Amino acid sequence: MKDWTDEDVASLTKLWADGIPTASIANTLKTTKNSVVNKAHRLGLQSRKQEPRTSPQRFIRRGLAPKVDLPDPLKPRTEDPVCTFLSGKEKPWVRCTAPARPGSSYCPEHHAVVWITKCKPS
Repeated sequence: MKDWTDEDVASLTKLWADGIPTASIANTLKTTKNSVVNKAHRLGLQSRKQEPRTSPQRFIRRGLAPKVDLPDPLKPRTEDPVCTFLSGKEKPWVRCTAPARPGSSYCPEHHAVVWITKCKPS
């Protein structure tokens, strides 16, 4: 915990009133940002409103980014209705080019391999 001297308190009060960011004040006074905020609170300095951040990463993280039409990899592609099954044990893999089953990304043969259907109990 920092021992606050009278000079430190005077510097904090002046820098706080000038609107200097708390991280910069902390660097100047050789202390932590939390220490600066707590001391300002104990001194009764007026709290400052932060400007809302508008970085694109924040919008994406919170799901507020504008909707963009991107291809859905799980949806079957209607413009390319061929089987997307890759066969082969080593690269380069070979893609099946048979016509795809309606509503699926695979031809009927590979659809049966990829998807397991439930058997009706007897």
